[in-house]
Amino acid sequence: MKNVWEAVKKYLDNAKEYIQSMDVSDMTLIKLCLLALGILIGAAVSEKHKKAVVIAAVLIFSITYIPVMVKFLSGMAEKKELDA
Repeated sequence: MKNVWEAVKKYLDNAKEYIQSMDVSDMTLIKLCLLALGILIGAAVSEKHKKAVVIAAVLIFSITYIPVMVKFLSGMAEKKELDA
């Protein structure tokens, strides 16, 4: 199991390095790709399971979006203070 965690850490380190080299257009393409993937997955969900998938998606979105926006808005506020 130790080898698995070492491989995961190496993968994440490589991903962080690549992300730092990305520009806005690269990030936009990744986000559009993920959006399209989400739409495809959503279209494939049967009516029987759609409600559970929607609830899970709302929870995941909320849990991830709120911290990102708090960090972004805090950074913007700090930048505004420095510029003033």
